[in-house]
Amino acid sequence: MKSTGHCPSKGYSRASGRFWPMLLAAGLFAVFFSLWAGAAPLAPRDIVTALLGKGEPLAQTIVWQIRLPRVALALVTGACL
Repeated sequence: MKSTGHCPSKGYSRASGRFWPMLLAAGLFAVFFSLWAGAAPLAPRDIVTALLGKGEPLAQTIVWQIRLPRVALALVTGACL
């Protein structure tokens, strides 16, 4: 008997074991991309150092007061859907 990879009694397939990690990775990529995208150009290194509380004060201000609240609001709005 050939296995189809689906277990009807448990309600999931083998592929679902890869679904959630991939969804999490896509979400983290979207969050980082949202922190990176904006009118003021910031390098990925500047974003990481600003999140850690180090680096240039201008980059910290942009990340903490403009982009991070925008990302948090988007996450909350998406969760409400």
